[in-house]
Amino acid sequence: MSMSSTLNDFVAAEIRAELARRCTPRDEFAKAMEVSPATLGRRLAGDIPFTVNEVERVARFFDLPIEAFLIRQPGRERVAS
Repeated sequence: MSMSSTLNDFVAAEIRAELARRCTPRDEFAKAMEVSPATLGRRLAGDIPFTVNEVERVARFFDLPIEAFLIRQPGRERVAS
């Protein structure tokens, strides 16, 4: 994470990376998140921050600890968006 990146940018990047790793369709993910595909797109782009509750929902969706989206994990390679 660069000095100019925010936690919101990091969270969005980690969620994008997990979507890519699992080849999860964005429309399926938007439905699970209970948001429109357009709103999800804005969140994934970093235009709208994910709320803490949404990050918790993301973690449950992927069956991962919430920390997976808040703390850089060794061995987790970032996927370009």
